[in-house]
Amino acid sequence: PPDSPPLTPTPPFRLLLPFERELFTKAGVQSTFVGHPALDDPIPWGEVKPWGEVDSPPSTSAAAASAASAASAASAASAERRGAAGRSRRSAAESMRAKLQLNEEALVVSLLPGSRAQEVSMLLPSLLDSLPLIASSLRPKRLHCVLPIAPGMRDMIEIAIERWCAGGGDAVGTRDAAGTGDAVGGDDGSATQRLSRAHFSLVDSSERYEAFAASQLALACCGTVNVELLRAGVPQVAVYTCSRLSAWLIRSVLRPSISHATLPNILLNYRRKQAGVHLGVHHDAEIAHLDEEIIPELLFERVSAGEIAASALHLLTSSDAAREQITRGQPLLEQLRPTDERGAPARSAAVAARRILELLHRQADGHT
Repeated sequence: PPDSPPLTPTPPFRLLLPFERELFTKAGVQSTFVGHPALDDPIPWGEVKPWGEVDSPPSTSAAAASAASAASAASAASAERRGAAGRSRRSAAESMRAKLQLNEEALVVSLLPGSRAQEVSMLLPSLLDSLPLIASSLRPKRLHCVLPIAPGMRDMIEIAIERWCAGGGDAVGTRDAAGTGDAVGGDDGSATQRLSRAHFSLVDSSERYEAFAASQLALACCGTVNVELLRAGVPQVAVYTCSRLSAWLIRSVLRPSISHATLPNILLNYRRKQAGVHLGVHHDAEIAHLDEEIIPELLFERVSAGEIAASALHLLTSSDAAREQITRGQPLLEQLRPTDERGAPARSAAVAARRILELLHRQADGHT
């Protein structure tokens, strides 16, 4: 309107994701990439130590021995640091297992149903119902679940687990008529292991990395935790569901351009599709064939006990599949890490603060 005050220039947006800048630039909006804050949180044992490699024995082949003898001092120092990280991770795992009073034979699974009440109410029942199927397939190992609890969610999750173990609540699954815990019979007539409250431990979210260190697998809500688990080197299955209306909107509006829900998968496929376009792939149908996921995603109607258990058992029984998820996913995390003026890796918070200070200085000097 003619009487409206003049528009002031919008300060540059601070972006968490590297590919967002291209979108803002096309829209004529100033932006700057500051990195993802999930990479700022320190891991107790240092940077990522891939699952399954901490205790890997050295190769005894002649070629490997020759290569090892020719390794530089820098490589040896790097290996020593990785070894120290591995020992620190084992220490963190042992500390958490001791706290939970678990022996080395226990199969530990991290359950992460979300940080919001709606997520927990919609995801936790199916996650719980999948556990007897997982436990029964991995006998004689004893399954134990650890749940790092987001602030304000402890009571809700505690009540849900207690009701589930007692056979009540919404998580009905395929329980026995007596309601003594969990399913006692599978589809093939085999006995299904029962779980009780003793199979679950709730810990504070500040201890999540220690819980991850002790875990062989994670069943997680789609969100920031997918990045955290990948950093920690824990194989994971990602789940998410919502109301039917929200699901319809996501499929109708977002799915044509965003085909995945976890950030690692989104990063992977963004790069793959960009490479496809450069190679002359332009049609949506052709680009769709480029889709790939390193983290299995069970979305909407696929959030069921059977599908969750099947995906979990694949990772638990195939060390190659679990290792591939971590080793292929770790380089993707570097796309989320910003750099300083010298090009060295930097903390997201520090980069964002520096950008804000630069803006304030320009405004103080009369520049926009």
